[in-house]
This record gives sequence, C-alpha cells and structure tokens, in this order.
Amino acid sequence: MLPTASPTSPGHHTVVASAGVSANISPLALRDLLLKLNTACSGAVWREPSLRPNQGKALVHISDPSKPRALLIVDQTGSGKTHITGVAGVVEKGITFILINLHSLSADQLAKFVEANQAYGTVEAHNADELYPKSRQLYHKALRRARGLSVRTTSTMFFFASPQFVCNHPEFAQMLVLQAEARVLRLVVLDEVHLHVQQ
Repeated sequence: MLPTASPTSPGHHTVVASAGVSANISPLALRDLLLKLNTACSGAVWREPSLRPNQGKALVHISDPSKPRALLIVDQTGSGKTHITGVAGVVEKGITFILINLHSLSADQLAKFVEANQAYGTVEAHNADELYPKSRQLYHKALRRARGLSVRTTSTMFFFASPQFVCNHPEFAQMLVLQAEARVLRLVVLDEVHLHVQQ
C-alpha cells in the first residue's frame, strides 16, 4: 500500500509509510519519490525499465496521497495506458477492476498481466468473461481468493470484465462491492470508455 500524506506547512507534506515512519517532504521530492517507486515496479514486474513521460505523470498522480483519486487518461493508441494500469495495480496491491468492452481485450494484453514477475508480491489476472464459461470451478476459486484478500495484502488481482458480465453475475458484482467497502478494491479502470457510452 502507498504512503499517506497530510499537509504540515505550506508546500510540504508529512508522509507516513506503512512501517509507521514519517517524514516532512516537499511536493517536488514526493513526486520524485513516487516516480522512482513506479519506475522500479515497471522494471521489476513488467520488464519495462523506464516510463514514458505520460505514464510517469499519470502514475505519480494516481499514487500521490495528496491528489484526488479520480483520473481521466486520454491518449492515443499505443501510448501505454494499459501499462499504467498494470503498474498502478501492483503498486497499490489488492484488486484492480478493469471494465472492458466485450471484445476489446486481446489475448496478448491479458498474457502480459498473467506473465507478471512476482517481485512485488503475487500478481494474477483473470478475464471473467472468458474464465466463467471455460471453468466455473476456477472462476469461483478466483472469487474466493479475491474475497479473502485483506487491506494489508501483498497480492494483486486484476479482474477484467464486460458490463454485460457484471450485470449478469451478481456474485461478481457483490465481490467488488464488498471489497470496495473493505478498501481492497483499489482501482477501477474503464478501458475504451467511448465504447461503453451510448450516443
């Protein structure tokens, strides 16, 4: 889990890490620290040793405890938006839910999540739309694991699902709601949002 920050003096924050250590840090120093943390995760888990400027900016915003938790990323195809989701999910730990168009997730995208290095804890990914019809036993096992995660987890679970799947599987939606209330659902990502909006 990321550090928490609170204002202490104009332009400075007290950062309390999970170990209970606190430090007074300037916004610039905090930004640099968060960029290094996210870049290290990118290299260790996703084998991408550097971040593009747009990725670094977005990841610093997502992981900065003094910033609003909502962020809209609009960028061209191939700019690394999916990589931002992967890095942020692993840094945050817990559950990352990615709402996808039924046909927009390619097999190679999911494979990147499945093949993540376990350097920052257990990382697993599931496409609920595909897992449920293939093996209901594995689907329910993944849901049980997700329900079993606590706020202090060192594991990351990425769940991809279409709006149709969420609407037709109340057990899946219930898991998301319960884990959001428990603060284990850390990120909700709307991928290809223009495909979900009706004109």
